[in-house]
Amino acid sequence: MKRSMYYPTDELVNAFFSFTIVLETLLKELSDFEIFQRYPNSSNWAIIEILCHLRDSERVALERTLLMLNSNAPKLEGFNQDQLTCPVTYTRQ
Repeated sequence: MKRSMYYPTDELVNAFFSFTIVLETLLKELSDFEIFQRYPNSSNWAIIEILCHLRDSERVALERTLLMLNSNAPKLEGFNQDQLTCPVTYTRQ
């Protein structure tokens, strides 16, 4: 039987919860400096900036998903992920 690209809700929920456990495990060994201020090089973000960007992107995805679920003819506006981000303020969150 060919598996559908859609997963049952319980699998998705378990995946989200698993992500938080893995993330917590990875971060607990790091110092505040490594999480909030360490930049691998000048073209990469600090860990906190990546996490805040993921949070903000998921917020947009949730809004779009709710719009699709609650509307007969949803109009999904495009968004510029570069405008969504503000790395300068991420380190203060």
